[in-house]
Amino acid sequence: MSVQFFNDKERVYNVRQVGFLHPEMVPCESLTTGQVGYMYCGIKSPKDIIVGDTIFEAGNKIDLQPFMSINRIKPTVYAGLFPTESSEFERLNKAVENLCLNDSSVEIETDSSAIFGQGWRVGFIGK
Repeated sequence: MSVQFFNDKERVYNVRQVGFLHPEMVPCESLTTGQVGYMYCGIKSPKDIIVGDTIFEAGNKIDLQPFMSINRIKPTVYAGLFPTESSEFERLNKAVENLCLNDSSVEIETDSSAIFGQGWRVGFIGK
């Protein structure tokens, strides 16, 4: 089965597995409206989608209404993140990318400082 997201009707994703979290991942044949579960579909970056978006079967031409209006979360708290040693940049880069995989609200952009060198400006949601 192939799916699309309401806010990005250009990309099509092939679903490899769906299931429930109970508390471990339990594969099943399908999820229906209102059910909560997981879906493996080869999304390369969490920035490609909006968490909470309406998912529908690709090519389905019905008059689709989203479950609710979804907007990207805007960070309100920012931090500069720099490795203590420039040789650790790639290692820290991998850790920052993994953080973004686990929390789609985190935004990163590369940053450079004359004092600290190459790093990132990291945005978080906050109060």
